[in-house]
Order: sequence, then structure tokens, then C-alpha cells
Amino acid sequence: MRPVAFKSPTMLANIVRNVRRGNDSGRLFEFANVFFPAEPEPLERKHISLGLWGSGDFFDLKGAFEAVAEAFGLTFAFERSEKPFLHPGITARVLLKTTKDQKRELAEVGWLGELHPAIAEELALEKKAILGELDYDAIKPYFRTTFTYDPVPAFPAVSRDLALVVGEEVTSAALTEAILRACRNATKAELFDVYRDARLGAGKKSMAVRITFAPPADKPLSPETVDGYVKKILSALSSTLSATLR
Repeated sequence: MRPVAFKSPTMLANIVRNVRRGNDSGRLFEFANVFFPAEPEPLERKHISLGLWGSGDFFDLKGAFEAVAEAFGLTFAFERSEKPFLHPGITARVLLKTTKDQKRELAEVGWLGELHPAIAEELALEKKAILGELDYDAIKPYFRTTFTYDPVPAFPAVSRDLALVVGEEVTSAALTEAILRACRNATKAELFDVYRDARLGAGKKSMAVRITFAPPADKPLSPETVDGYVKKILSALSSTLSATLR
């Protein structure tokens, strides 16, 4: 799969228009064709564009991308990146995990991040805007071949928040992957905070994650059962990422 370029000014224009009309916060999506210069005629591709402003942050939009992946049976990874129109410290590229010749490969299929402050100032946009885009044509071949109906669970899922001290080199993708790999009952792991302080130790940072555990079909999750899942995850993270509980 080839790397792709991205270009979706309409989402930003719609956000600016809403803010100027007094809508202080909101969330938008667009599913449309995007055209790229090519010979002998422009290249046309379908893209999914997402945007939010006012309330919410980078991790809220990341969660929306993860919901898309879950709905279509895909697995995304997120890596720090840079784009000239996005905030230099709050930008990620979206990678699709594929398989080829029995080996896992990563293909770039999108991006997300906060609008660059200089562009926001030029547009007189006082609200923080988060933008993202997926190349629909690039991810469509990897959709599940069949879609099934999942009944509403009889018992609610249970979430636990953990603050973990890890090395600066540990990425969000590496941490969440390690969590999901450590416990099959963990269905989701979302990073919601990163904290740095000299008291954590040289080259260390704290990463806070919310882990969601799915109950079995016939009974609710007990606190003791969830404690066991957490203990298993902490043991695995200690071995693989030298992580400790903050």
C-alpha cells in the first residue's frame, strides 16, 4: 500500500464558520471524495474527515478513530508525526496493521492533530480545533468480510484507570498494545494523560490509561476478578516495558 497525501480544507472551513456563528463547541464528520493532481486526470479517492472544537481534545478524536477501527474489524496504531498545518507536539499519523507473507506490516492511512496555533491565529479562531482524516479507499480492502450483530451485553463493562511510570521512549501505541496483549478480557486501552516531573526519575514519565474489561456472557465482573486482571497486566508491563504503578 502506498503512502498517501492528505488534503481536506472543507472541515476546517466548516469549523471556522460554526465558531463565527456562535457555536462554541461541536463535532463534525465528512465522507467525501478528495481529488489529487495526477496525469492524465486528477486522482479521486474517498476520505473520512473528522473534526472537533471547543470541548474535547486530541484523545477524544483518537477515540473516534479507534471506534471506526473497531466497527470495521481493523487495528490502528498511532505514531508521533509532524505536518506543517498541525501543532508540532500534538500530531500523529494513523497506521493500519495489515498482514503480508505471514508478517505484520504497517501502512499509513491517515493523520490527526491539533490545528497549528499560527494558522488558528491567522483565521482568528479562538477555539482549539482538532482535525483528522482517514483514506477510506486505503482501509476498505481490510474490512471484515462479514459483519455480525453483537447483542447488547447483559452486564456492563468495567473500567480501571492506571497511572504508569515508564521510560520516555515508550509510546502510546506500545503501551496500549502491551496491555491488550497481557489480558484477553481487556477490550480497550486509552491513554488520557501524560505527566512529567523530575520526581519520577531521570528519563521517566507517567502515562495514565483507562482500561475497559468485558464481562463474560453469564455474569457480571466482580471487583476481585478485575483486580486479578489488573495484577496480570502490571506483571506483564513490568517485564516488557519496565513499567511501574505510580
